[in-house]
Amino acid sequence: MENRTTLFFLLGVLLIFNTCHKEDLCKNQNCYPGTCVNGICDCPAGYETDEDGRCIESVCVGINCVHGQCVNGQCTCDAGYERDANGHCTVVSRDKLIGAYSVSKACPETGSAFYNTSIVAGDNIYQLKIKNFDGYSNVIGTIYTKSDSLYIDISHSAHSSSINATGVYSQNTTGKPTITFTYWHYVFDGVSWLPVIVESCHSVFVHQ
Repeated sequence: MENRTTLFFLLGVLLIFNTCHKEDLCKNQNCYPGTCVNGICDCPAGYETDEDGRCIESVCVGINCVHGQCVNGQCTCDAGYERDANGHCTVVSRDKLIGAYSVSKACPETGSAFYNTSIVAGDNIYQLKIKNFDGYSNVIGTIYTKSDSLYIDISHSAHSSSINATGVYSQNTTGKPTITFTYWHYVFDGVSWLPVIVESCHSVFVHQ
């Protein structure tokens, strides 16, 4: 009798152990906007499963965005990528910005100037490095897209001055890649660290 009781006890412990450690087949499965059932996506009306088993819109079946996601039959690209001629997200946005530039700048306090600079790749596909930005060396820009326009954000400090800039990529009338930067330039007194110069500047980078 005692042995039988011990056996039932061990079986109960084993059953509880197995129940507690049962693998959650849906743990790493993203089925949005559907639901996961035993590791398989159950998609709502208007959606189907793709080759990875995820729920995508029926109009997106067969569309491989590579570095993005299909929405309403069109690829929405991941950060750092944009659509190629076939509508797939294979183009690295940063690549078309790399090269040599001539720059014209205008600031109300420090005046106008012309200089040359170059843009090189940053540490990842979201970044670029401007070798000279209005006298600042190796300024890092972060790339992002909005409404199919390409932007570059900059926040840079050096010694007793700093800049905060936003650039917009376009092509000029001759078809050359152009980046138009609007930025705030601050110069501090180095004692109280209050700005003695605050100006809104404008620079146009034209690819050579």
